[in-house]
Amino acid sequence: MELNVTETLQALQNAMAEVLTAVRALESRLIPAEAAPTDAAEGEVAKITASVEGGTGSLAQHSVALALEERAAGVEQRLKAAESALASLEASSNTTKSLGVRKTLPVATVQLLAKQGIEGGDIVDVKSLDAALAGLSVEHRIAVKSQMLRTGTLTP
Repeated sequence: MELNVTETLQALQNAMAEVLTAVRALESRLIPAEAAPTDAAEGEVAKITASVEGGTGSLAQHSVALALEERAAGVEQRLKAAESALASLEASSNTTKSLGVRKTLPVATVQLLAKQGIEGGDIVDVKSLDAALAGLSVEHRIAVKSQMLRTGTLTP
């Protein structure tokens, strides 16, 4: 057990020595860095030089930024145009969906109306249709009227 404790203490001392060596190495790097900008004029010249050299780069960056802004504005305009076109298509789609029924009358209904002198494509009022359908049963009259209402050829 004593060997184990002794080995652990020895390992800790070795680790502490390594840490101390690393700290001294960092101190040696830090001291020259702190002493370097002792002359204030040299520090300002370096800053001015950096800003002048960065000036051409910032001009190029500025022109790139302007070009990107122009492209973004163009893309935004196209997006707005596409959104308005999409909205109009959706609006027309909604009306089509609500009216998405058959627009023509079945052949049998057209023939029945033709026998009574009513053309199938014309808009018919209820009174003349009732007179034409007088010979049919109630179920057939209801079926013909509902078909004509769906197609929009019957005015209520």
